[in-house]
Amino acid sequence: MQVEIDIVDAFASAQFGGNSAAVIITEEWLSKSLMQSIAAQNNLSETAFLLKRSDSEYHIRWLSPLTEIDFCGHATLASAFVVFRKHPHLKVLDLFAETVGEMHITHRVGRPDCYEFSLPHPTAIS
Repeated sequence: MQVEIDIVDAFASAQFGGNSAAVIITEEWLSKSLMQSIAAQNNLSETAFLLKRSDSEYHIRWLSPLTEIDFCGHATLASAFVVFRKHPHLKVLDLFAETVGEMHITHRVGRPDCYEFSLPHPTAIS
């Protein structure tokens, strides 16, 4: 099996700056053990795995080299960057994570790498 891995320097204006994250888009989920092995091999703080539902809808999971995590902001930004580059006609990207819920990301018109995130409101823990 071959997968395409994009490495993105989030929050950076130059290569090798900011926070690096790997982004992998698949048509079906890889096994948890395979995703963990890939994340460990990448050895970046996070690897985002996206399951494509359509050009504008994806499920997302984040894995560090050691474990799956609940949320990662810079890997989510990196994922949006990759999807918008692959589908330049898109204006809105919908991501869903079991741990976070629905996230809507809008590609700002006239600003090539500027995105507006709409994230779920946090709920109080009692």
